[in-house]
Amino acid sequence: MSLARERPGVLFLAVALASLVLRAVYLLYLHPLASFRGPRRAALSEWWLYSVAKTGRPEEILEQLHRKYNTRALRIGPNELHLSDSTLYHTVYSQGHSFAKHAHFYDAFGTVPSLFLERDRDRHRQRRKALGRFFSKASIRGMQRLLSAKVEALCDLISAKANEGPVNFYNAARCMTVDIISDLSLGQSFNLMDDAKANDFAADYLHVFNLVAESIWDFMYIPLARRAAGMIPPALAAWIGGPVSHFARFMKVIRSTVARFKHAKATGKPFEHEVVLEALSELPDEEMVIEAVDLLVAGSDTTATTLAVALHQLARNQQAHTALENEIRQAKLETAADYDLTSLEQLPYLSACVKEALRFAMAVPGRLPRVVPPPRPGAGPLTVDGQVIPPGTVVGISAYTVHFDEKIWGADAREFRPERWLEPGAKELDKYLVTFSKGVRQCLGINLAYAELTLALAMLTARFDFTPDDTMSKEDVEVIDNFTAGFRGSGPRLKFSNL
Repeated sequence: MSLARERPGVLFLAVALASLVLRAVYLLYLHPLASFRGPRRAALSEWWLYSVAKTGRPEEILEQLHRKYNTRALRIGPNELHLSDSTLYHTVYSQGHSFAKHAHFYDAFGTVPSLFLERDRDRHRQRRKALGRFFSKASIRGMQRLLSAKVEALCDLISAKANEGPVNFYNAARCMTVDIISDLSLGQSFNLMDDAKANDFAADYLHVFNLVAESIWDFMYIPLARRAAGMIPPALAAWIGGPVSHFARFMKVIRSTVARFKHAKATGKPFEHEVVLEALSELPDEEMVIEAVDLLVAGSDTTATTLAVALHQLARNQQAHTALENEIRQAKLETAADYDLTSLEQLPYLSACVKEALRFAMAVPGRLPRVVPPPRPGAGPLTVDGQVIPPGTVVGISAYTVHFDEKIWGADAREFRPERWLEPGAKELDKYLVTFSKGVRQCLGINLAYAELTLALAMLTARFDFTPDDTMSKEDVEVIDNFTAGFRGSGPRLKFSNL
């Protein structure tokens, strides 16, 4: 009693230390996941996973740890497992199972309801239905004129710059995909391609987007940062700097664009085509802003990264490059009408290149955490390596794990080889192409991405020869994971010559 009165600070520290020790003992030896192998630090705190994510290469690190601990169910958090059994992907992510999104992970992207963030199945179904018609295959084909015009504009820019030295094709592709998705979603293009003055295709929007992407893990593992980002006035956020400032700048751009969209709609200004946000015009302002953010992020850098990786790999792989060139030449793509999507999709090697780019690039390479539900009546529990994974456990399987699984793709799984999609049994590989995830949560933009990649690869191959810039460093093309894939350096730079 006297110690509490005379030295309350010492007593507080003693109690805090005892609590930490007891928690550590529980997590390491008594927790339901105590028998699953993994780094001890991972079992004690999410800060270990945060440090791994910040390296930019979490999938490679987790892959190494699966080997080190000889397990397909690796403990990577106090209540989280990373699974490396590709055959379980459709169990965890298919619409026939009720593995809910893990709230803590997805809260990093915001707490306002949106198609991407919505965890209630009925509300998600309603929102998806409202947006789905814009992204059906028929609807995307109806947008062919817009898509072709944007791809042709990119080709014209590259043609004009071809004699000025290597082109930062990653940024060039990003300018194009941002212009496409902003036009389709908001009824007004950001016109990044128009602002591209030099071969690096630098744009302020891309710079701000990069800063936000680099902050995503901070928002995920430091809840105070994400709450502050949504509450602090822009002027104060700019003064604070760091992730909060980057996020505030990005949101300011999106809010002003949505405001212009709503003003145009209110004044009866006609749009040149159907606009995605028109289907959500009854939503509260903040929900519409968040949907616009999701559309712009999901519909721009993901496809641009895939396209940049595709061209970089084709430039390095003469056999694949020549095979695609020969097919495109034989197709005699000479006028705009020749680039009909339905016809292009019938070109087998072009289609193989699109699929291989989607497999190899992996626009979202990492885990998408889900919560294990109680077993359904008549079904057994989720089991890996003979161990039952308790309900309530957070689990995830990375696209990286599935796409580089040699049991599925063969010993050359880490090589860009389009021919694999033309070999006997290739139809079975579609099951394990999980770039867009699977089931009811599959990315809504799958048809748009296929169309953009098909048109761009066809037109770029028909109009140019391209080779790697020999001044690129390994870092320039090292893919990193900031939830969506990007590059540690500049991204692929290519030398183009007109044909």
